[in-house]
Amino acid sequence: MIQYDLMRKCETLMDLYLYMKDDADRFENPRVLFAAASLFLTARVKYDSEEVVRCLALLRNRHGIFSRFRGTETFITACKMSLAQDPGAYLDTLEDLSERLNVGILYSGRTVLAAMILEDNLDGRDPEYLINKTKDIYHNMKTRHMFLTTGEDLPMAALMASSEKDPQTIFDDAERAYQVFKRDLKAEVDAIQLLSHIVSLYYGDIEEMCQKIIDLADILHREKHTLGSGVRLGILAPMADLPFSAYELSRDIIDASDFLKEFKEFRGLFGLGERDRTVFAAVCATSVNYDAESAQRSALISTSVQLAIIQQIMMAAAVAAAA
Repeated sequence: MIQYDLMRKCETLMDLYLYMKDDADRFENPRVLFAAASLFLTARVKYDSEEVVRCLALLRNRHGIFSRFRGTETFITACKMSLAQDPGAYLDTLEDLSERLNVGILYSGRTVLAAMILEDNLDGRDPEYLINKTKDIYHNMKTRHMFLTTGEDLPMAALMASSEKDPQTIFDDAERAYQVFKRDLKAEVDAIQLLSHIVSLYYGDIEEMCQKIIDLADILHREKHTLGSGVRLGILAPMADLPFSAYELSRDIIDASDFLKEFKEFRGLFGLGERDRTVFAAVCATSVNYDAESAQRSALISTSVQLAIIQQIMMAAAVAAAA
């Protein structure tokens, strides 16, 4: 039976989704709305519908249809703006950061998400330092795994740059995690790279954290709540930082997934599929297991991580739909 706090998280996710559906464009991708809902759920902040609508209007007024700010990032950007004291100044910062992070027109939208991550984690640090660190990490990723790394990985580079860990330690930890996942996890190389990058953000024992994710993925597969072998597996990575066993975490994900199955948004021909339902069940399970007081910093990283992961999931789904 689902625990009460987890049930409330799931209900809050659905409430946020429905509020956002009324505020967003008519044909907005449901994954975008659930990703935006996840932002408010994990960060434990209130959704202000009127403010989001005002921010959407400001964003559209300043950026035409071909702007990097228009696309899958539009609604999430407006949501982030709504949380700022001065939405216009926040947008100014994102514009400046994304322009300086530019990795080519093909991936221009990814610079917006990377800029959001850097802005979230400035904490008084020099923006130029974080920008250069992000670029250095991105180029290092490209050198180590040339054919796996694209502009899609820029938000991950921004996450790694935002970490207080030494860059060389991050590279070493990411490579160690990559080798463990490559050896023991039945997953596509994109998923392995994504998981290894996220695990490198945390301070625990790399092999233990990797094993927890491997065990968790295995339990979900056996219990017929699989995330598949692609980038959806990345949503499990923030759980590596939690002081609970793979079994305990799997029960929360399964309970949340079974609860969400009762909503039409996750059922039928026009609903999101089982794997996407498990993704957002994992978001709810992660959120309920973070303690707001003792893990505030980790929760912030988790929010950024989840947005970066869901962005990759949305891109993978778009590619599959176009195939």
